[in-house]
Amino acid sequence: MNFFQRVKRKIRREIQNIKNPRLTLADICSIGGVELPDDLKSKGSTKISKIIFCAPATKKFPKNCAVFYPSTAYFKKNLTIEDKNSTFLFAIKPANGYNCIVCDNPWEVGAQVGRYLRNRSKATFVGVTGSVGKTSTKEMIESVLKEGFGDKLHASKGNSNSLYRVMQNILSLPSDSKVYLQELCAGGFSTPETDERCEHLIGKSAKVFNADVAVFTNVRDNHIEHFGSREAIAEHKLKLAGYGNPNGLAIYNYDDPLLRNAGYKQKSVSFSLSDEHADYYAKDIKYVEGGTSFTIVDKVRNSTLKAKVGAIGDQFVINALTAYAVGKYFNLDDKTIVKGIKKYKTSGERCNLFKAGHNWVYADCYNSSYDALAMMLKSFCLTEMKNGGRKIAVIGDIFELGELSDEIHTKCGELAAQHDIDMVLFCGENAKLMYAKYTELKDNCIYCRTQDELVEELEKIMLPNDMILFKASHGMGFSDVIDTVFGEYIGEKDAISHNSYYEKQDEAYTYQVFSKHITVKSLNTQPQEICTLPDAFMDMPVRKLASNLFKNVKGVKKVVLPAQTSLIRPNCFENSSVEEIEFNPRLRRIASRAFQGCSQLEKLELPQGLMSVGVKAFCNCKKLTEVYIPESVGEISSTAFDGCPNVQLICKAGSYAEGYAKKHNIKYKTL
Repeated sequence: MNFFQRVKRKIRREIQNIKNPRLTLADICSIGGVELPDDLKSKGSTKISKIIFCAPATKKFPKNCAVFYPSTAYFKKNLTIEDKNSTFLFAIKPANGYNCIVCDNPWEVGAQVGRYLRNRSKATFVGVTGSVGKTSTKEMIESVLKEGFGDKLHASKGNSNSLYRVMQNILSLPSDSKVYLQELCAGGFSTPETDERCEHLIGKSAKVFNADVAVFTNVRDNHIEHFGSREAIAEHKLKLAGYGNPNGLAIYNYDDPLLRNAGYKQKSVSFSLSDEHADYYAKDIKYVEGGTSFTIVDKVRNSTLKAKVGAIGDQFVINALTAYAVGKYFNLDDKTIVKGIKKYKTSGERCNLFKAGHNWVYADCYNSSYDALAMMLKSFCLTEMKNGGRKIAVIGDIFELGELSDEIHTKCGELAAQHDIDMVLFCGENAKLMYAKYTELKDNCIYCRTQDELVEELEKIMLPNDMILFKASHGMGFSDVIDTVFGEYIGEKDAISHNSYYEKQDEAYTYQVFSKHITVKSLNTQPQEICTLPDAFMDMPVRKLASNLFKNVKGVKKVVLPAQTSLIRPNCFENSSVEEIEFNPRLRRIASRAFQGCSQLEKLELPQGLMSVGVKAFCNCKKLTEVYIPESVGEISSTAFDGCPNVQLICKAGSYAEGYAKKHNIKYKTL
């Protein structure tokens, strides 16, 4: 963030504080119905900077924050608060040395404060919940509403759907927001407090949120071991409408009987993949490599609308119908809605369709269920493939099924065998049941016990133009497999967002330590002229080089990459003095601007196995005269060699690189 951005942000924050002044400690006590202790009355006028729930997830406490958490023992045992005098704890018991406001139910006090802040906002609140597809549905709605409201739309990020996140988002909601879009979860626990805890996660969130528009995706078996039945799951999910604005709108999935027959206190509209009884449904669905085209049928307005989304699957058609319904609630025109649907992009581990060299990868490994697998396999098998590409499905365990686990995994094996898939790879302990059932019906499958076995088998059987589907629950770690095989950053990004990694260093480097691999994050000393990076650290392979690792580093002439490195992150060598790179055969991707401005690079031999070269990867490498590009490369950015006036590409006749050189008028020589 530059100087002007910081100034702009500060001005906006000050304007917001003028329109919606920050609450004082006395205000919070008054709103929450608790008495401010005598020893804190002198601090009653202190303006609260932040309201925090679920303290165990919080590592740092800003000055003058209010913390709502029942147990003070946690603070005394685990947390060091830099300034105890400016942190105010709402808890069941007092804690010596802390500013503590004792109350019977800190959650409820905090929820009342949340409701007060929510009611102070003039924005329309849109909430999304369901068993699966919450995040992708929310993101599709966000893409549509962004077209209509621009920066007046405030949306939750990722799958941040807890009461804590809801509270934080409401607290930080800009005063000029027109729409606030939030995903909300239910969750569940097998402890004796199950009912109370679930009520906290969805009930209290719903009470605080008071949705003007409540969106329901579906009710599935996810978390069923905590709830006992789909009916119980539906009961908790439906609290979003039950505690919502009675004059608002409920938007529900007509294809789900529990949602269809729920009965809503507010006006409701329905969407369906194909059922003509719904208010909105789709027809003429077609799957192609780059996405899905379809027609929206609007029975409310007696109209139809053609649309396309850059992702493959019925679920994206359903998400688009949901976004259409929300868009129409806000009176957005058809052109705006279609534009928002088209702009939607998948990412990460959720239904993420992306090109990896010569291959297409379909990563859907954040959540799974029998129904989700059925929908995914259907769209996967109906996708039209170019150039005779095969379809390979990688299927792993489904978690949190409780006593239904064996039955559902066996059914999943039978389900997979009903589809026309060229090869199926099963991985995981429970996937043995899928594999056993599948082999009763077909034999084009492989079973892998571990991630390492899965990587090995995939790399044996993959061919150019194949499309590979990854489907499993998050705990199977398929995103790490994708990162290794295709040089991606999906699993690592997820680990960083969930803070499930740590850093360690030696004399030469600082490392990021993940569950299965190491990333070299930064240099601790000036490297030698010949710098040989370590192959491993703490007995784990070094698989990635972080962004900016050698950026602006002078004096180094040759760098030898680690043997297992699959990805060179953006700007890794930018403007460095490097003259020679010794690549490894495991390298799969060179990211954007990785070698931009490396003025001493003259010749490069990219390794066999490399799949893609990113945006401006070798931009402004003025001395670069010769780059060997192997047949394995199937994707090169149009700007990869910008500012390289003398570069010549060396490649095989008929290869992707030859076609690229011709298209972009770059000199080339074939072997």
